[in-house]
Amino acid sequence: MSSEEIVYYGFKCKNLIGLEDNEEIIIRDVSIKCMLTPGHTKGSMCYLLNNQLFTGDTLFAEGCGLCESKGSCPYEMFASIQRVKNDIHLETLIYPGHAYIYFPGLTLEEVTQNNIYLMIEDVDLFVNFRMRTNNNTLPFI
Repeated sequence: MSSEEIVYYGFKCKNLIGLEDNEEIIIRDVSIKCMLTPGHTKGSMCYLLNNQLFTGDTLFAEGCGLCESKGSCPYEMFASIQRVKNDIHLETLIYPGHAYIYFPGLTLEEVTQNNIYLMIEDVDLFVNFRMRTNNNTLPFI
């Protein structure tokens, strides 16, 4: 779990290891890169394994995580979404924490074509859209 998440929320348990942004975990011969992607929570983290990105609640094929809980922030979510767009190859397979409409394992290029949050380039427009109050559809949209 990210060190940010552990400290901010006060998580404590035996064998809990705090991870840093860009830290690399090696398990046998598998390398996992940690990407700090706050927004949904203070210390949200994505994990990159080869051409697969496990995004948790940062990014879904259809949207992004809510930004209404303690430690969440739509401005940080915008920055995290931009980071994924800029740092991850379009051929990378996206595996979110939840699937609503599309099956997990779409490429980032496919997700970009279906996800309005990846299309919004203006931070204020992003924040206003993410935080709108008249949203009576699925919570990620």
